[in-house]
Amino acid sequence: MNYYLTVFKIAEIPLGYKILRSYQYYNKTQWYDRHSLINIQNENLQRLIQHCYETVPYYRNLFKANHLSPADISSIQDLSKLPILTKDIIKQNYNDLISRKINRIKYINNRTGGTAGEPLQYLVSRYDKELGNALLLRGWGFGSYRFGDKILLLSGSSLVGKTSRLKHFYKLLSNQVVCEVMLFDDNIIQKIIKLLEKKRPKFLRSYASYLYTLAKGLKSRGFNYDKFKGIFTTAEMMLPYQKKYIEDFFCCKVYEEYGAYDGSILANECKYGSIHISDERCYIEIVDDLGVPVKPGHAGHVVATSFYNLAMPFVRYKVGDIAAYSEEPCKCGRRLKILTKLYGRTSDVFRLEDGSLIPYISFVHLFSQIKGFEKYKFLQKSPNALLVKLEKSSEYTDADLELLQYILHRIFQDKINIYYEFGEITRSSSDKRSYYSK
Repeated sequence: MNYYLTVFKIAEIPLGYKILRSYQYYNKTQWYDRHSLINIQNENLQRLIQHCYETVPYYRNLFKANHLSPADISSIQDLSKLPILTKDIIKQNYNDLISRKINRIKYINNRTGGTAGEPLQYLVSRYDKELGNALLLRGWGFGSYRFGDKILLLSGSSLVGKTSRLKHFYKLLSNQVVCEVMLFDDNIIQKIIKLLEKKRPKFLRSYASYLYTLAKGLKSRGFNYDKFKGIFTTAEMMLPYQKKYIEDFFCCKVYEEYGAYDGSILANECKYGSIHISDERCYIEIVDDLGVPVKPGHAGHVVATSFYNLAMPFVRYKVGDIAAYSEEPCKCGRRLKILTKLYGRTSDVFRLEDGSLIPYISFVHLFSQIKGFEKYKFLQKSPNALLVKLEKSSEYTDADLELLQYILHRIFQDKINIYYEFGEITRSSSDKRSYYSK
């Protein structure tokens, strides 16, 4: 038996985690036929709806206002009877969306970074997070990963905030090597080179902009690494030219991943290029502007119903992304629903005078840790000047600004002048963020 599987299984017991058991279960369900997967979704939905009606004031009031009972939402096709849940509705009804049985649920306070500059605070059941970890491991398996294979994670999100016990446990016992990256300069490139030479990982996972910047940095220094069996992206959409460059440099396939953790969404690419949704954990609809489901192949808003976040359930939640889907079977044999097109979530790179590069996605994860700002915007109109626009939230304290200033100082290392401006932030539909790029 796989050494890491054995150790992980033993270590989970006293901590009460169920990641490995779920991982092994989902490795079986990925091969279920479409009818069986829909049955799983319907059963999960029925339990969720009953829980929402009995314990969540927002949904109980919603059902009454629409003259509905839990029996009226017995299958995924019935979800269209309910209105769309937006971020604004969540903010306006925050307390009423929390289950009245919250004291019996192990949960985590979570917060999105907000790729559009508008973070969202919410609660998530610890069990739902565990299922997400299990499904992520399964998703890597679409790219030939086996539990325990050494994988290098390049991430900037751990620069702020403490690593949770669950996250530390999960990464340590599944042989994951973490390297914190915010600023791509010569020092960090050399650090990664030494890490590759010493650890010799089989897989690599990071943001698309990080991977592209890393590949260019390694190539410019004449360093080649051909030991990767696969590379996984996360958090942002990868552009075709980036994917080709990374695959050509590292001599392996890049597997794309789509995730919206506030909606419990995870989708991973298989070797045939299909991006499979983890149907067992959530139900995804693609809808038009009126909330009506669109036909396969047509682009629409991504709407998610999370089956296992009982702490603060989101039913028909509009996550803020645009996509299309397919019901055609994939050559890989999996009958999980497929996302065919993803629009948005590309990241840009700030370029400094000395040539250092900082991917925009770094700031998204930074703001997931600071609660004092409702919205934010970065404007870099020259290589040596950055304007940070901030809209304070009701939770703002001076400590939030001090923390932000401290972190940005660590990131930029006095290589750029940073100016701060407070006030209401508005944005046009054509511009998710402002940035400077040569």
